[in-house]
Amino acid sequence: MEAIIAKFWWEKGHAKLGNLPSLTWKSIWAAKKFLLQGLSWRVGRGNNVSIWTDRWIPGIEPSTW
Repeated sequence: MEAIIAKFWWEKGHAKLGNLPSLTWKSIWAAKKFLLQGLSWRVGRGNNVSIWTDRWIPGIEPSTW
């Protein structure tokens, strides 16, 4: 799941269904609302973590805190 989010980053609106999506991609696309509700960051080495732009509090944009 982390690879899908990293590649398509739904939250920013960059993902598109495309012209000839695979059955797998259509299924993920149809379930994205539910997938996003259950996703969270897991901090490992901290290489790709930003305290300024990542959402640390669900439902609150970083720019508001």
